[in-house]
Amino acid sequence: MTEAPRVKGTGFLGIASAIGPVLGPDVYERTLAELAPEIANALRYGGVTPGAWVPLAWHAALHEAVMTASTSGPSVCRRVAKHMTAAQFRSVYK
Repeated sequence: MTEAPRVKGTGFLGIASAIGPVLGPDVYERTLAELAPEIANALRYGGVTPGAWVPLAWHAALHEAVMTASTSGPSVCRRVAKHMTAAQFRSVYK
């Protein structure tokens, strides 16, 4: 049996941390409410670190939750990702 795909926590945490600044704290809280408890609790209580491997499904669920919480389409994910990228890559990436 093959294991489900996983990605590093950096992108997952970056997206989560950009929701508030881009869409407001109320949308961030609604996003957490839309997520499965396991995912929401991992974000709330530091259960994911940048170097950790998280299921790719969590990443997809976060994007779906952002769209639902903000009542927007995929363009909202692009806005959040743009903010995250600018915040994470302010200098030369090493």
